[in-house]
Amino acid sequence: MQSYADVLPSVIEDILPRTDIAFFGKPARGGSTAAQTFHHGRRNRGSETTIGGFDGFDTNGIPEFARMRRATQDAGSIEAWCETMKRGNNGGYANAWLLGDVNTGEIARLELGLKYVGYEKKKDGYFLGSNVAEDRKILRLETEKNDTDIRASSIARRVRWKELMKQHAGRLTWNSPNALRPITQTCIGERCGPAAGPFAVISISIRTFRARGTRSV
Repeated sequence: MQSYADVLPSVIEDILPRTDIAFFGKPARGGSTAAQTFHHGRRNRGSETTIGGFDGFDTNGIPEFARMRRATQDAGSIEAWCETMKRGNNGGYANAWLLGDVNTGEIARLELGLKYVGYEKKKDGYFLGSNVAEDRKILRLETEKNDTDIRASSIARRVRWKELMKQHAGRLTWNSPNALRPITQTCIGERCGPAAGPFAVISISIRTFRARGTRSV
């Protein structure tokens, strides 16, 4: 696992198994899963945002990289992908997974704690991820995050992205995340500056893009 301070490798891994579903992603060095950025199967697309301040681990469970690889290679739907991720979950590398189904146009967010699981799905709209659990049980009972302390980069980014999405929801295009990224700011009192750390991962309904004749995500 690499830290955000490391230079990430410019590698795209295209996996063509003899059976199951072909997929590709951006792995860490020597890895076989898209540990840092995204995964892209024939039917499912996804990315993750780490749940910050998480505390919990089951030594008898299955590692995240093994479950993620199996889910992406085998699953033919969002539900099947999520079930594979939950099966044998050990709590390691706890994430909010932002998912899309290119056939149905559905998107989902799977927040996978150790004891608790948050799951939402919709046909249109968006999900955000800023390293803060949205599921209240995971947030309160499995993390050390204070979701009202905007001095923390993740909390400030969460607040700011929700503001931006209220302004731009319904008018998003393929290039919207890149256009919005430079105007995100961390604001504490009257002091504002560029948001520190990685910006929010955005999952936007695939149906929205198809309807407007743009590329799917």
